[in-house]
This record gives sequence, C-alpha cells and structure tokens, in this order.
Amino acid sequence: EDVLYEIVRMDIVSHISEAHISDEELKTSLSRTLEQTAMRQKKTDLDKTRTVQKRLNELTIIMRNLYEDKALGRIPEASYFAMVEQYQAELHETSVHLEVLQKEHDRTINADHALASFIAIAKKIASAEVITREMLRALIDRIEIGDGSVQDMNGREIAIYYKDLGKTKQRL
Repeated sequence: EDVLYEIVRMDIVSHISEAHISDEELKTSLSRTLEQTAMRQKKTDLDKTRTVQKRLNELTIIMRNLYEDKALGRIPEASYFAMVEQYQAELHETSVHLEVLQKEHDRTINADHALASFIAIAKKIASAEVITREMLRALIDRIEIGDGSVQDMNGREIAIYYKDLGKTKQRL
C-alpha cells in the first residue's frame, strides 16, 4: 500500500512538473484560454444556431402557406397531407439539431473547466504532505494493478486512470 501510495503521488507530481506553471500563470493562462475558446465557440454556435433557427422559421412559413393553399383548393388534400408530413419530419429533425448544438456548446465549456479543475486539484495534492482519500477520489477514476509479483524481474503494471485525462502506466 505504501509503495502504491508513493507511485500515485509521484505520478501526480510528474503531471504537475510537466506543466511547468505557477498558480498565477495557471490562472492567467486558463482564464485567457477559456475566454478565447468561449468567444470562438460562441461565434460558431451563434452562426450555426442562426442557420438552424432560420430554417425553423422557413418551415413555419411553408407550413402556413401549405395550409392556405389547401384551404383555397390550390393543392389536393392528399398532396397537402404528404407535404405536411414531410415538413413536420424536417421540423422535428431541425429542432433536434438545435438541441444537439446546445449540448455541444455546453460540453466544450465543461471540458475547459474540467482541465482547470484537474490541474488545481493535482497542484493541491502535489504540495500536500499527506494525500487523503478524498483528494485521490477527486482526481483519480480508478487504479488497475496487473498480475505478477514485485519480486520477479517483470514486475507489475499499474495503470492510473485520471478523471478527464485518461490513463498513465507505471511498472512496479
């Protein structure tokens, strides 16, 4: 347990040292990155949303005109129902597309915050004299220890799965 504890602590420290960044630099960098990403994403999302919203408005007008054409006898009832069905399906798809765009926007913002959170927690853990269970739970998803023995030449593979960052491997 002590050996595993030290391996995990050293792996966290190595992630922090790879970053080569002070707390103030981290805050400034993350703030700038989040702001730039948010601005780019906002513009892209706004453009996509406008396009989708424009199509939703067009479909509403088309549906209204179809009803008027049917009411005035310009198109047969069978054609009217076929076209209404087609446009309602497109209306539904377009509405779903609009929801997907919103979820993508939310996911992008959440990913940036997850990285900032990971680095902040990792720095706190790296500087702590004692790493608590709560600290590890905040940073690590799971640890897998492979088959083998510490005494044999091949050792054991240890895979540390960090939340939001993936996996690193060590050999014990």
